[in-house]
Amino acid sequence: MSEIIQSHALFAEAITEMRDLVASTMGPFGSPVMLTRQNQPALIFRDGAQVIRSYMPADAIKGNAIGRLRDAAEATLKAAGDGTSTTTVLLATLYLAAMDLIAEYEKAGQSVVRRLVADRIVEILGQMEKYLVENAIQVMDTDGNIDMGLLQKVATISANNDPAIGEIVANLVAQIGSDGSVQVEYSKSGELETEKIPGYVFPGGLYHPYFLQQGQRQEEWIDPYIVLVNDSLVAMNDL
Repeated sequence: MSEIIQSHALFAEAITEMRDLVASTMGPFGSPVMLTRQNQPALIFRDGAQVIRSYMPADAIKGNAIGRLRDAAEATLKAAGDGTSTTTVLLATLYLAAMDLIAEYEKAGQSVVRRLVADRIVEILGQMEKYLVENAIQVMDTDGNIDMGLLQKVATISANNDPAIGEIVANLVAQIGSDGSVQVEYSKSGELETEKIPGYVFPGGLYHPYFLQQGQRQEEWIDPYIVLVNDSLVAMNDL
């Protein structure tokens, strides 16, 4: 086996391992994952994001593969605030499917055509979307009734498997609906407290990336949003 083929095999093996580990934690009925390292105590996780951050293969090629999945998952976290597990499973599945297609070309003695591979990837993405739509478990039925037991299980997973916080989050989501948002913070008192605020809240303040360029005397803004405060602001943290 050539070094290139062996590298591809190790890369695909690592991608498969990570996909299966993360997928096993997903959903309301996900299972915990135990990771072991040489001369170190075993670690048990029930959250896919923790598995992604903690899984470190000793092999350099496998580590490179896992690093790429981890970067994609972290990018999703920054952009959407969640979805690291889903990104990992979908991206890994897509990569393996593309590699299988390339292997089919090589086995048939045909040159790899990038356009055909790209078309195949688009087809696979469509199949993924269709599968998710058909197999998604609805928390709310067509009459608007919410399955609180299922919603609490989903919220508990999002709350790092803390059932107390999961119950609170589920009850809040049921009250505010899909258009609202829930934010969990550390309590200074150590007690579990909830606060429901109507309207929209800017928890960290806002700033605009555009400023006057050198030599520019004015800037025109169309329909700007203005935030009014009751105190002087000297730093972003004051917001």
